[in-house]
Amino acid sequence: GRERLPRRTHFLLGLVLVPAGLLGAFGVLSANAWMNTPGGVTLQSGRLVDVDAMAALFTHALGYEFWHFLVAIYMTAGFAVASVYAVAWLRGRRDHYQRLAFLVPFTVAAALTPFQLVIGDLSARALVGDQPAKFAAMEITWKTRDQNPEVVGGLIDDAGNVRFGLSIPVLDSLLVGYSPNAVVRGLTDFAANARPSTVEANITHLAFDAMVGLGTVGAALSAWYFWVLLRRRRLPDSRWFYRLAALSGVGCYLAVESGWVTTEVGRQPWIVYGLMRVSDAVTSAPASFVWTMLATLVVIYGLLAYFFVTLLLRLAARWRREDLQAGPAPEEGAPYGPRPARLPGVESS
Repeated sequence: GRERLPRRTHFLLGLVLVPAGLLGAFGVLSANAWMNTPGGVTLQSGRLVDVDAMAALFTHALGYEFWHFLVAIYMTAGFAVASVYAVAWLRGRRDHYQRLAFLVPFTVAAALTPFQLVIGDLSARALVGDQPAKFAAMEITWKTRDQNPEVVGGLIDDAGNVRFGLSIPVLDSLLVGYSPNAVVRGLTDFAANARPSTVEANITHLAFDAMVGLGTVGAALSAWYFWVLLRRRRLPDSRWFYRLAALSGVGCYLAVESGWVTTEVGRQPWIVYGLMRVSDAVTSAPASFVWTMLATLVVIYGLLAYFFVTLLLRLAARWRREDLQAGPAPEEGAPYGPRPARLPGVESS
């Protein structure tokens, strides 16, 4: 609608989206950070008697959780948009418009990748002090020890044996304390009813590995992109690059979801770490009510997803037909919808 509204109005309407999104993210992550590192509350005999709202909002975990998630979402948005135009490139659509539409979002996402690697490393290290049982589950470390290996993949059993994993000697201790002699606490350091079970530890570990693995692939793809862009002053022309770029959006979504699985399952059996167990937070409502509400939510969101996807597919099909027929664009030079043969002021190439 940028040709249907005054430029100032269009700009101001778009401007409010950024703070609105940031405030929404802050609300979600502030609540989650409080569940992970609760603060600002005073309990007496299990009852809440005092609340410091600011201390509850700004807990220790909020800093690294907020930035880790915020950068991840910007990366996901960039890779997701770029993946659409990577598919277009693979289908032979490589004019100036398509190249620019790929260049901008992919550059933003790729430029954020090294920052995310650093933030992710600091976040994982912070868990060693804030939630050591969760960290032990992430690394499936059974007994407290130094020179702890990093296990990629693998499953741990109730006896503490790890199967199917690739063990890299000493690496976990190096990552935790920058020294092979750094001590990493194991699951057996905690009471069995105060730490994740072996099943929960395995889920946490595999989700963490998936997040890190997908992030590593994204970092490698970003390095490939900047290597070509800076050395040759052009976009990569490898089909393999664009195949991977086409999958990068989905990969980012999976990485974000894996991160949420890591933090939520790894906190078990607590819903509020050290204060309230999940078993104590179960609703007292009848089971029939819970199932009814769940079914209602599933139906509502299922319908929303159906109509959303159907609308997108119909719009894409219509725009594609009009594009092929060289029909007039609904808005001259608009970034969405069927494009004119040549954008105003831009020579086709």
